Amino acid sequence: MRTTLTIFFLFLLVLVVAAFGAVAPVRVATFHVKPSVTVTSDGATLEWETTEPVALRVSYWVRPRQVYGFTEPESTTHHEIVLAGLEPGTIYSYQLSIAGRLSPVYQFQTSPRLVAFHVEPSMLLPFVRSPVLSVVQPIAFHVEPYLQLPTPDGMTIMWETTAALPSQVEFGPTPELGSVLNDNRNVRLHQIRLTSLRPGTRYYYRVRSAELVSRTTSFRTAPPPGTGKWRLAVYGDSRSNPAIHRKVVEQIAMHDVDLILHTGDIVLDGRNYELWRREFFAPLAPIAGRVPWLTTIGNHERDSANYFS
Repeated sequence: MRTTLTIFFLFLLVLVVAAFGAVAPVRVATFHVKPSVTVTSDGATLEWETTEPVALRVSYWVRPRQVYGFTEPESTTHHEIVLAGLEPGTIYSYQLSIAGRLSPVYQFQTSPRLVAFHVEPSMLLPFVRSPVLSVVQPIAFHVEPYLQLPTPDGMTIMWETTAALPSQVEFGPTPELGSVLNDNRNVRLHQIRLTSLRPGTRYYYRVRSAELVSRTTSFRTAPPPGTGKWRLAVYGDSRSNPAIHRKVVEQIAMHDVDLILHTGDIVLDGRNYELWRREFFAPLAPIAGRVPWLTTIGNHERDSANYFS
């Protein structure tokens, strides 16, 4: 009897092992290549690879109590995330996560602002030259590309540079692009309109200004008139707190919206040029180049020319 039971259990064990052996192992994405980091004085580009397509989350911080984050909208094996609105000469910590599994904590340091020393004539004594310290602004994107005026057959792409430069947009229905539009005027605020596009279609693009080249990203044109369902994100009063604004943007990024409407009070004081980047464009950067947005004016914009430009 014992021999019969032993043979029976051994038979069951063989069946179980065979069954599990026939099941293909689950392939889990792992961090295949440690992130490489390219820094500027106010931003960083993180690039890395995973063994399987996956959408990752990046968390980054200077102080652990104030953590920023961004989740990729699509699964891929090659990952590239641009962090904007960072402080110059500052050490940031960051960490990647896949389905609850965390990478080690890495660090990078943004480049310092460059300071130049020169002399200029004194306003009171023209013949006396007095020393002056000035910030040397390297050529860079002051505001990364963003989307405006969406229609079924067109899209306006805008960006801002720290120096007056020409404008170029490369675009097309695939990541290989293929079409080019140029504006040879030297400007800081760049604006190029793409026309004759197809409704509800994804287009890829990147911008150039002299040696500055943005990453390639994509947008969808507006759906054709009469489309029954599309997604709109509406929020407002995001002034004064870029950290909370970034968290709102993270939630919007997770829902694949077609259009964003900001209802006003974009910055604390619209007359302060620097606030526009810190309180609005930097927190919105993760999706501003992929989803077009519209705004209404709030009282905190103070009817400033900065809003209308």
